[in-house]
Amino acid sequence: MIVITDKVTCCGCWACENICPKHCVVMKEDNEGFRYPEVDVEVCIECGLCEAVCPILHKPIKEHEKTIGYVIQHKDNNIRRDSTSGGFFSAISDYVLNQNGYVFGAIYNKKMEVVHYGTNKKEEIQLFRGSKYVQSKIGHTYQEAKKLLQTGCLVCFSGTPCQIAGLKNYLKKDYANLITVDLVCRGNPSPLLFRKYLEYQQIKYKNKVTGVKFRDKYYGYNYSTMTLDFEDERIQYHYGMEADLMLKFFFKGLCSKPACHQCVFKSIERVSDFTIFDCWNAKFYNKIMDKAGATHVFIHSQKGFD
Repeated sequence: MIVITDKVTCCGCWACENICPKHCVVMKEDNEGFRYPEVDVEVCIECGLCEAVCPILHKPIKEHEKTIGYVIQHKDNNIRRDSTSGGFFSAISDYVLNQNGYVFGAIYNKKMEVVHYGTNKKEEIQLFRGSKYVQSKIGHTYQEAKKLLQTGCLVCFSGTPCQIAGLKNYLKKDYANLITVDLVCRGNPSPLLFRKYLEYQQIKYKNKVTGVKFRDKYYGYNYSTMTLDFEDERIQYHYGMEADLMLKFFFKGLCSKPACHQCVFKSIERVSDFTIFDCWNAKFYNKIMDKAGATHVFIHSQKGFD
């Protein structure tokens, strides 16, 4: 039975909830809004599966493969401008969907919560674009991905390094038809804080928030801008960390999950096939750098190169 006595030891990856055969492990928010597993001890059969899949207790190990980095820009400038960096994830998503596959990643639902979601529809790929500086709700997407993988369907699953590690432990095997994409993560802010931030903005502007872009390129790629969309399209909100509270909390490291401050997944060695991150400060890429951005991509596996 998994018991969290020190919150630094839980990354909130949801692997334990997904693996439980009795459905007695549930991820619940604490007083800060971070999600941790709670076990119904009366239903638990003490099979130990929840502890076995924990990526902090059992960090997945990958056979060493040479990591090589590239700088990527999507050929479609509209997609690139709509993405946080260079549009790499949209490109790999198109590759998967063109083979009748499924793509999983973080989106905003109708309640403006950040949740993981899987789709095989090209028109929904735009939902995955853009950074979402909030701990996403994995839900049962590990289970959904496994069912698809077992049918032979090509699946691309994206997430933070701890989420990909959780997925790998949950699956227990390396599927040839699975592509994993993680990112260089600065931390997982509290969903509760994000809800309160949206409530504050809606009260301030007396209007409902309908869209959020944490890293909009309104002032160009080199300046992190929070853009909010409101029902009343006349309201314009484009502010950087100097004026926007959520960005200020995030970049000062004031709102991340306790485990993020001692992250065990923070290294160049990853269990994913691809790692993506910004390269806005890579001055030696002057020939390709512009206001629309680029993605730095690390390829970790032969599958990634193939």
